Amino acid sequence: MTRPAPFRKEASFYGVSGVESFSDLARVGPNHGLDPPQIPQLLTLRVMHCTQLSSLQGAGHFHSLTELNASSNNILSMAGLEKLTKLRTLTLSCNRI
Repeated sequence: MTRPAPFRKEASFYGVSGVESFSDLARVGPNHGLDPPQIPQLLTLRVMHCTQLSSLQGAGHFHSLTELNASSNNILSMAGLEKLTKLRTLTLSCNRI
């Protein structure tokens, strides 16, 4: 019998290649220790130095976030953050916005 993964409050992704949007991040999460059922429960997410990350589209997958640090990427727009209604802290420094 498989036990469910413990609840994770936060996750960090640094320098992950092949990620152009947050939809991609949700897809590659299992390869970086994040099980799909955990994604909507995360409260804090750090996605930094992912040089191909240019879009926040798909951020709604992480709808429980209260803190998002997506600094030092190549994000071009804040579009995609609309569904993060619980977000209280947002860091987007060192992007192309």
